[in-house]
Amino acid sequence: MLFQVFIAVCLISFTWSCNPPLLPPATTQAPGPAPAPSSGSCKCGVANRATRIVNGVTTEENEYPWQIGITSGVGRTPYCGGTIISSKTIMTAAHCTQGTSPSSMYVVLGEHDLTKSDGEKYVRVCSKSEHPNYDSSTTDYDYATLTLCEDLTFAQDVSPACLPSSSGAGSEFEYKSAVVSGWGTLSSGGSQPTVLQETTVNTMSNNECCSINTAYSCADLTPRMMCAAGPNTDSCQGDSGGPLVAHEGSSYVLAGVVSWGYGCAQANAPGVYSRVTNQLGWIRNNMAGSTCPR
Repeated sequence: MLFQVFIAVCLISFTWSCNPPLLPPATTQAPGPAPAPSSGSCKCGVANRATRIVNGVTTEENEYPWQIGITSGVGRTPYCGGTIISSKTIMTAAHCTQGTSPSSMYVVLGEHDLTKSDGEKYVRVCSKSEHPNYDSSTTDYDYATLTLCEDLTFAQDVSPACLPSSSGAGSEFEYKSAVVSGWGTLSSGGSQPTVLQETTVNTMSNNECCSINTAYSCADLTPRMMCAAGPNTDSCQGDSGGPLVAHEGSSYVLAGVVSWGYGCAQANAPGVYSRVTNQLGWIRNNMAGSTCPR
């Protein structure tokens, strides 16, 4: 059995060339205690927008202030993405962090254009936590948190995405419009952009994902996963671990984490994301620092 993962998010590309075994369903965890709200005036899930680029995929500068890149050092190009969820915690994918020591990881935040100094900051990672049930052969439970060595100071260009208000089966974010962002390649095996990209996709049920589309069997998709797709658009190599956000009320909420998929933007192969609502309790129990209210 061969399973190949391209670590990156065109925006996502990972390749399955087999059908993994169906794992037994896991009990959804109850949400754990969240970090205390910040005493400041910050709000989570607020995008920075002035004018949008018509039919474009380049984000406005710091449009999504929760977006970070994971790098191997100061000034290095991000190899995975992630999401600020508190002043000391980054949400990302376990396949981005497994086998890598925290001391060799940095996150870059407030970044937009990788080719110039535009206010970005590099922060060291002090510890990491991969989900104990993560399975690299099936990419099930593809969740990880990074604990930063210093508290972030929230500002317009650095602020968290909101977490969903409740856990459960995750149907709250099915059949929704969502945004995925990252510095991943613009096509499968293609070049990496220098500025942060975004694309809008539509989420769906796992049953629709495996029954209408021929790339995945229903055994490939566990309750920890969710699919999303758009016409000729997708996440891709290098976007891994990055955010899939959707609106809950007026705030952007982290609905999914870029995980895997067959190729990039193939009509019969939606992108597959780790479903945040399914493991919301584990995520909250691995958070440190302060958060922002909605």
